[in-house]
Order: sequence, then C-alpha cells, then structure tokens
Amino acid sequence: MKYNLPKGYLSYSSMQLWKTNKVDFRKKYYSTVPYEFDTPYTQFGKMIAETLEDKKKTKAHPVLSKIPLYATREQPLIHEIDGVLIKGFVDSFDKRWKRIIEIKTGICKDGAPPWDHVKVRKHDQIRLYSLLVKELFGSVHPVVKLIWLETCWKERCGMVTFGGKEFENCTPELELTGRFEVFERTIEEWEYDHMRREIVRIVTEISEDYRHYLKFST
Repeated sequence: MKYNLPKGYLSYSSMQLWKTNKVDFRKKYYSTVPYEFDTPYTQFGKMIAETLEDKKKTKAHPVLSKIPLYATREQPLIHEIDGVLIKGFVDSFDKRWKRIIEIKTGICKDGAPPWDHVKVRKHDQIRLYSLLVKELFGSVHPVVKLIWLETCWKERCGMVTFGGKEFENCTPELELTGRFEVFERTIEEWEYDHMRREIVRIVTEISEDYRHYLKFST
C-alpha cells in the first residue's frame, strides 16, 4: 500500500505525538511554518544526549561517566517496515551482540520516579527499536535496557551589573542528581507482530488525515 506521509517517514516521536496530540502533530508536520514546542525538560534531554555522543565529554562528566554504556553511541536505525520508512537512533548499541540501551532523564513527582518496571514494559520505543535492529542486523538481543537519570531543579546564581550596581541573579535550571536506575526488559516474539500492527494502524490514520488536509488546504 502506498502511504502519504508529510515527511515521507515516521519516527517514534512522531508516532507518539500523533497518538497523544493530533493538533500539535498537524502543526509540526503539515504546516510550512516551523513549529517547535521545546520545554526545559526536552532541552535538557537533548543536552544530555549530545554529551553522551561525545565519549570524551561522557568520561569527564561526574554522573554520565558512571553509567554502563556500550561502545556505539547514537546508532542510526533507518529501515522500511511493511511499506513504512522508519527512522530512529539507539542511544547506546552493542554491535557484536546487538544489545540496546535507551537513556531517559526525568524528575520525581511527589516522590514517585517517572519510570518503573511497569512503565518500561509498556514503552513502545523499546519495542520499535528492537524490531528495527532485528530487521537491519538479522538478530537482536532479547534483553533491552532503559536507564533513567534522575533530574531536579536547582537555582543557579551569579552576579549581574545593572545601572552601575551589582546584583545577584538566580535562575532555575535542571541538573542530574547523580542517581540513576537500570531497568531490564525482555522483548517477546509476539511483540514484534504487535509493533508491526501498530505501525500500520498509525501510518494509515496519518496518511488518510494528511490526504484530507491536502485536499482542503489548496
């Protein structure tokens, strides 16, 4: 089946956005006007991801240097699944044994961490990336790891000069607390079929919606 996608491919983030907020999906992917909706949390996550890409910076970092990682960082995954081009990047990848690590930052709310074994079990990104690795490399290690890095808000203060006088200026910033947790998740064979069906369901909905958008926007 020929699908009609605004970018010609899907990613986990685009699939997730379609499921959670179709209005924002259309603003981001249909419109010719650039539309980004970064938050302090997403910006901080990007900063951590960029640091992890650089092995020297990771080794020098007081927290990230303690995380168990594989040799390859930001392994690209670009492959067609049932007629749908999917693009993604694995945070940490072991090419020999085809092992996957995904890294997440997150703040505790009311003392409860954002990740636990149940949430990791339900996380479709792990299923998707495991399927892509299996298709691209011929096999994948069944145990996938998700590492949660705890973050918190902290005031960063410095002196500023205004009107010839110095003042202390404090702004809230996110930082890593140093605490992290490693979750292990075994992917079952049936989950690959589930993921394929989910991809087809989402791409069909987007394709039909985008055709309707093009028809009535011209």
